[in-house]
Amino acid sequence: MRGPTSPVCRKGTPCSAPASGQRLVFKRGGVTASAVVAKDGSYSVSLPPGTYSVSLFPLQRGRIEPSTVRVAAGRDTVDFRIDTGLR
Repeated sequence: MRGPTSPVCRKGTPCSAPASGQRLVFKRGGVTASAVVAKDGSYSVSLPPGTYSVSLFPLQRGRIEPSTVRVAAGRDTVDFRIDTGLR
């Protein structure tokens, strides 16, 4: 999800939206993988177990949280929040 999507949030109107089209980049040592966020906000990436830094491509204003994730063996789900910096 990305947000806020406008400088003023109004009651009853969403102030965040799926980050559709955004590329998430996962890095650990020599391993780099990426995924593009779908219209519904979902993404899928296959990573070996380990700790990865997460960034946005292209680099943009704002930040992603969490910016580091630990992937365990099996299936993990991580929801990211992208702060757009709008205030």
